[in-house]
Amino acid sequence: MSFIEKKGGSAPPAGSGSKARPIGEQDALVSAELLLTLVRARRQYLDDFLDGDGPFWISIGLFIDGENGTETSMERVIEFADESIETSRYILRRLIDRHVVQQYRTGDGDVAYRLSAPFAVQFSRYLIQQTPHIRNAHARLT
Repeated sequence: MSFIEKKGGSAPPAGSGSKARPIGEQDALVSAELLLTLVRARRQYLDDFLDGDGPFWISIGLFIDGENGTETSMERVIEFADESIETSRYILRRLIDRHVVQQYRTGDGDVAYRLSAPFAVQFSRYLIQQTPHIRNAHARLT
């Protein structure tokens, strides 16, 4: 007996249940679920690899860039780390020591940071492996 029937109502017949969601709403839900799946997978991977939220958010900050998504500035690192300036600098140094991040000079002579080539390749391979998980999430929602 369902909750509705216990309360004196009647449950709708099977198959005639609630109204179907509009296509646009379904698309939004599917997109949101896929994004959450990817973010969770990315967070788990980076947290396991880097040990903690500060390094995770710094690494995400390194992906978010208007031009190509692989470089950032100290200001953006601090913003995404959501840590104190000193802690963010310490974490960034540790990421550089672990060859996850590299520091370089831009054409303007400014200091910038980006994911190291080996880590970027490793992370790309990880994301490619997540494709079946994303497809499964999409299949569950459609």
